[in-house]
Amino acid sequence: MENCPTGIKSIIDQLRIMEAVLEGRFYAHPLPVLNHATLGQHIRHIHDFYKALAVGISTSVVDYNHRERNEEIELSLDTAMQRLETLRSFFSALDLNQAICILTSEGFLEEPKEIKSTIMRELMYGYDHAIHHLALIRIGFESVHTIQLPSYFGVARSTLSFHKK
Repeated sequence: MENCPTGIKSIIDQLRIMEAVLEGRFYAHPLPVLNHATLGQHIRHIHDFYKALAVGISTSVVDYNHRERNEEIELSLDTAMQRLETLRSFFSALDLNQAICILTSEGFLEEPKEIKSTIMRELMYGYDHAIHHLALIRIGFESVHTIQLPSYFGVARSTLSFHKK
């Protein structure tokens, strides 16, 4: 796992902390503070972005707008963690400097276009995206538990560094 960027490892590690104290009944329970979304839906969304990258690497074109939305991940934290670990293993075996294309469009009606990127850059995008969802997960988790997650849960490294000043 030495070759794997710390981003996905950090996401998994933070989710493991939550997993250890989560009352299972709240994983797939709609939470008013999350506009009736569930913790599982947010974790599934994190997974979907990493999975879209993995699928795109095999086809040479990544399209984040066409993601698998696997309901099983929304309903089972064990399944979610297993799938994230599988993706982590997959990414750790790759040349992270490998060039890939991202299919994107800036507007709803605009034709998609390809932009150049690398696997490492897209893993960092996945990490940045996931951190924001972890922040929402934290809000949802703490709305139904008396336990608070660690202060760094769902906080970007740059924010943590800023707070240390």
